[in-house]
Amino acid sequence: MRMMRILLATALVICLCAAAQADVVHLVDGRSFKVSSWRVDGDYLVMTTEKGEIRVLRHQVERIEVEGLDNEEPVGKTVIPFRFREGTDLLSFVPEERRFAVPASVLSQASRGNIAAALVELDSLEVLGNEYTRSPDYLLLKTALLLRAGLLKEAEDLIAPVIDSSPREGFGRYLAGQAAYLQGRWQEALEHYRASLLTTMGGADQAMRSRVVAKLVEMEGEYRSTVNQSEHFVLHATTPLDEQQTPQMILQTLEDLYGPLSAALEASLSGKVAVIASAEIPTAPDGTRREGSYDGRIVFAASAIGSGRLKRILAHELVHALLLPRTRGNCAVWIHEGLAQFLSGVSTEEIALELKATLEAGQTLGLYPDSLTLIEFLLRSHSAAHINNLLTLLAAGSEPDQAIQRTFGRTLDELRLMRDNWLAPIVERAH
Repeated sequence: MRMMRILLATALVICLCAAAQADVVHLVDGRSFKVSSWRVDGDYLVMTTEKGEIRVLRHQVERIEVEGLDNEEPVGKTVIPFRFREGTDLLSFVPEERRFAVPASVLSQASRGNIAAALVELDSLEVLGNEYTRSPDYLLLKTALLLRAGLLKEAEDLIAPVIDSSPREGFGRYLAGQAAYLQGRWQEALEHYRASLLTTMGGADQAMRSRVVAKLVEMEGEYRSTVNQSEHFVLHATTPLDEQQTPQMILQTLEDLYGPLSAALEASLSGKVAVIASAEIPTAPDGTRREGSYDGRIVFAASAIGSGRLKRILAHELVHALLLPRTRGNCAVWIHEGLAQFLSGVSTEEIALELKATLEAGQTLGLYPDSLTLIEFLLRSHSAAHINNLLTLLAAGSEPDQAIQRTFGRTLDELRLMRDNWLAPIVERAH
């Protein structure tokens, strides 16, 4: 989706002085220029070409290929390439109207979904100097990445000075609203979202405005003036709860689960987590009904209250909430789902009959049974320390396949074959 307007960063003055080499500036209209040097001057990119100096508006630049770069790392020069890209190409938290001057190496990692590596790359860009790291582009980009990584408190701390110094920074108010929303501070989130609509941002991009309005409608319709909270959780109910003690029971259950689960994963929450007791949970992608979900908030079916299922549902979603900041947003789905099932008390033995029926029908295992059996096999054949070493590598930005190879000394395909051999006798004796 094309941007409707550009919010400019503070001036980035970056020069290339090696005239013997040539860079190529690509514009969004398809034109390209071979340049001996270039610099960003306010709203403009200034290029030195064979025909003299050419100035183009920054938003007309798609990317800059810097000669002498190998795998997007600087070699013999003091800059890295920028790509001016639409926010939605980078992060779901970035509204459509916001354009970033995104370092290409950060964009590459984030576009692949490796938020941890993008954060590592962003923090390592010392070649850009302190001016860039103080710019709105840097602060807003890093805040959006931190939100994606589940590091909510860190995101709030980073965005606060931007809002204080630029109260009409609409995207900053939007990100602050997201951070408050995910932590259950809905009244504060409402204020940030409303403020974002009053900025030029809200009025300039209809898609962004529609998104914020939809969020406002959701919260204004569901917000309760009485909010129950504990040390780590904020509970909202979008459906009436029968007993006055019920909210405290739910919060106590979550707090009781938090200790052992955070210890097992060597993880902690960043800020509080919003917990929603809902009358209805959206169906899973495969169409099956479910009683819990995690979308940055823990949502569970109110109909499970009072049943033996509630504790397992809350444990499952809490594992997801812990894994997000634990891996800084770099965790494969099968690891998420496998650990969420196993640590909530589901075992391979428990689903052995289901597995037997699937395999005898010649079908492959679905996501949930495949994830559970693989995680349980790894824990039985190795140790919890191996799993936590894997999570630590992911948090440092390692690609999942590389992290698995380093942790277990085998590829994921090899581990699955070993899992199949371990699983066979369990399925065989199921009756």
